[in-house]
Amino acid sequence: MNNESIDGYRLAPITTSRAAEIANHLENPETWRPNNWFGFEHHTAPTGNQSTFSFGEGGALAVLDTKNTIVGQVQWIPGFWYGGANRHRAWNIGMIIFQTHRRSRATSAAIELLTNYLFTHTNINRLEATMPAESQKYEKSIRRLGFSVEGVLREAQWREGSWRDAVIIS
Repeated sequence: MNNESIDGYRLAPITTSRAAEIANHLENPETWRPNNWFGFEHHTAPTGNQSTFSFGEGGALAVLDTKNTIVGQVQWIPGFWYGGANRHRAWNIGMIIFQTHRRSRATSAAIELLTNYLFTHTNINRLEATMPAESQKYEKSIRRLGFSVEGVLREAQWREGSWRDAVIIS
């Protein structure tokens, strides 16, 4: 793994000790709110050494600041298969930045770092993600990073007592 840093943030493997720290954050519903809380049964914490997954299965990395404090995690899983061969598959990416580090550059730095990492170290030509339609405030930063909004998935997520639209970006 390279030591690339953007705006004081970098990615690092999720070791057993880092996994325990991340798990403590992920048990708190407020870590996931306002847009990603689906109930306790829908969130699992990393178990350690997740960065050692084969790229065919996906993986996860910790997001660290300049003090080596964990500020969140990024992850990727095989996305939609567009036919023919596995090379026509996309990575579906996601992340969670802990509350105390939101409203900083951590979110955009994490997306940019993960994007660079996956395009450098895997044989995938497409990254995609879904985000709640209410998160449109992030659209400007997403576009700055080279992503574009591809469409709206109507009532795709049941969250906090109602069906919500999601936006697919790539």
